[in-house]
Amino acid sequence: MAVPAVEAVIASLKYVPEIVDVVEKTWKKIRPPPQLATPGAKNGVVNTTFYSGDHNFQISIPDEKNWTFWKPTPQYIASLGSDFALPDIDVPIVILFKGMIRFYRPIVYITVTDVGQTAIEDLVEAEKIALQNDSYLLDDKGVKISSDSMSAAILGMGRPYFKQTTSCALEQIFVNRCKGYYIRAYYASDSDDLVRPPQGLREIFSSFKLIK
Repeated sequence: MAVPAVEAVIASLKYVPEIVDVVEKTWKKIRPPPQLATPGAKNGVVNTTFYSGDHNFQISIPDEKNWTFWKPTPQYIASLGSDFALPDIDVPIVILFKGMIRFYRPIVYITVTDVGQTAIEDLVEAEKIALQNDSYLLDDKGVKISSDSMSAAILGMGRPYFKQTTSCALEQIFVNRCKGYYIRAYYASDSDDLVRPPQGLREIFSSFKLIK
């Protein structure tokens, strides 16, 4: 795996999320995913953007032809591991690719957790250990930390999957007001460049914004 390709993926990400003010009429248009349809909920989808009033962020998909939002069920959350049963960890939305790439369906998890005053460097170190424990390979060029903006990116590579297919894990972490926002994408590349994200994934990452 060529190091320049890893550097290109990491360099293409945005490290300072825009902070936006969502107007009241947008909240009124929200259409929650079916599993989240509760009266007055400020969590849901307008067109191609998911808004979380609970956690003050928004994220978009580039189109509805290839990508879709899904609110994970409690059973699915439980399958992710015991850490996700803790009360300070929430997975408000998941983004799914509508097809398969090399036998693998790309998936994006947005996780929000209380991190208190934990340094971004320590959060990254914990993620690196978790990725390595899950058989991903890490290169020094695949980790970038921006201490000033309390953000980071990590690219894990080469996890064996199926029939010579390997998967990658691309993560970004943003810290704001003692909350950690984790965007975690898992994919198999659609090209011979084994770390290149599939079409639309960079746009999803760059669409993440914090809400005032």
